[in-house]
Amino acid sequence: NATENPSNFASKMPFWDFGKKNVQTMKFKKDIKKDSLMGKYKAELKQTMNTGTTSIRDAIKLKQGMEENEWIAMNAIEAYNTLLLVYGFVAEDCTKEKCKQMAAGAKYQYLWANEATGKADALDAPTYVEKLFEWVAAQIDDESVFPTDGNFGKKFVPAVKKILARMFRVYAHIYYNHLEHITKAGAKEHLDKCFKHFYYFIDEFKLVGEKELSPLQPLIDQLK
Repeated sequence: NATENPSNFASKMPFWDFGKKNVQTMKFKKDIKKDSLMGKYKAELKQTMNTGTTSIRDAIKLKQGMEENEWIAMNAIEAYNTLLLVYGFVAEDCTKEKCKQMAAGAKYQYLWANEATGKADALDAPTYVEKLFEWVAAQIDDESVFPTDGNFGKKFVPAVKKILARMFRVYAHIYYNHLEHITKAGAKEHLDKCFKHFYYFIDEFKLVGEKELSPLQPLIDQLK
């Protein structure tokens, strides 16, 4: 149900909390200052979702008078923090022995773009994901990409698109390779709602291309 009421899942931020935090992933968590514009937007989003009358699809939309880049930046950071929780829940099942490739099933394999060598490295999934989290954290900390003074430059939109496209790969890996683990733990509903929020955000602002989304297209079609 694409318009499902999110109120029961929005009591904590990031958007949904699995209740079980993985120390290794949560060390990368990024906080938003409450007294900043992004902090204000985050509070407004939480309040909107907690009313119980607004769908996730509508809650994610830019409201009149808001600065678009600030809104996108806030949602990107919170989507990242939520993904840390999601992956942390499957981390014990995602080992170098079990997940020798960063893949989404047999059809899709993801290579790590090694900026130092200019080559694409084939990594096991946990190594890939840790590198990804480190890289995203560094992007968020970079004032030239995520400015704290609101002065967004030309780097921002291309950077946030790359960040979110790479984050999508983690969701794809989880759905293809760890869904049984999630389901047995009784957390599939949480996973689905986290992904739904992520997808509605990237779809609303056209931040990830259709080709990149293709591994989860059957799931995405159910959300439309």
